[in-house]
Amino acid sequence: MIKAVLIDVDNTLLDFGKCARQSMIYGCAAAGLPYSEVVCETFHRINDDLWHRLERGEIEKPQIYDTRWNIIFSELGMKYDGREFERIFSGYLSESTEPVDGAYELLDYLSGKYTVSIASNAHHIQQFHRLQKAGMMKYLHKLFISDEVGYTKPSPDFWRACVRSLSIVTADEIMMIGDSLTADISGCAEVGIHTCWFNHDRVPHPPVCAAEHIADSLPEIREIL
Repeated sequence: MIKAVLIDVDNTLLDFGKCARQSMIYGCAAAGLPYSEVVCETFHRINDDLWHRLERGEIEKPQIYDTRWNIIFSELGMKYDGREFERIFSGYLSESTEPVDGAYELLDYLSGKYTVSIASNAHHIQQFHRLQKAGMMKYLHKLFISDEVGYTKPSPDFWRACVRSLSIVTADEIMMIGDSLTADISGCAEVGIHTCWFNHDRVPHPPVCAAEHIADSLPEIREIL
């Protein structure tokens, strides 16, 4: 029987695509740079690749923040200090709280039945501030952020650390909900944590899926839990 739920933040509770796009628009305006949808598309492609490399253990998290905008600007032929723009962009992103449809309703439902905690790879202070500003902290028991945990999703050590901290339950009494099959689902089975893949981008279901459950919308998760 499930007693505790771990849930991702970006593209599970908060819509990272919308938050990042708005932060880029504001950031470009503040830096005197032209914004177009090509900037947004390039950001997501390069950012996704860097985070996947982090998940595979090829790079460390600071490298993402130190390099992504320099890579983007170089590819787009834009002249601006990428590290400085990262500071500007991150400032706006920290204030962004656009929820995924159904996020509040799901948190209200889950917190009434289970102990609900966050499991995220993003920056701890940023995620805490966004969740607090969004009014979501009242639903949450703990924040398991890789900066503080000492391991990065999907490492089994990250999930083991969560289980140890949630000492009132065992691994097989926990379910992880997240939008990434690599970061959020991979590694859980080795530890014994149950999994639900939230198909945020509504992509075709893979013929073989590592997740035990699939939900194409947040309200569907209520039928699982």
